[in-house]
Amino acid sequence: MTDLDLLHFEQLKKDVQAQYLKEYTPSYDDISKWKGIDIIYFQEDLRKKAKGNISEKSFYTYFQNTPVTKLPRIDMLTLLSISAGSTSWLDFTK
Repeated sequence: MTDLDLLHFEQLKKDVQAQYLKEYTPSYDDISKWKGIDIIYFQEDLRKKAKGNISEKSFYTYFQNTPVTKLPRIDMLTLLSISAGSTSWLDFTK
């Protein structure tokens, strides 16, 4: 993992938020402030778009703790990348 990977992940979180906000109106526009039902709706959307899920614990770990000091597993990165409109994490980082 490099600093560049962490920068890519921070950008991915912004892109995921922007994509989600195009279709939904959560309690807050800022994904780091989402709680409860907003996270559940986000998880549902992720299941529909990327055919996968992230746990609530992972959501809090990677979206509400800043700055992030470690990357999630590659499968989570890929799910989020698909949600943001890319085909994979590798595609997103290019």
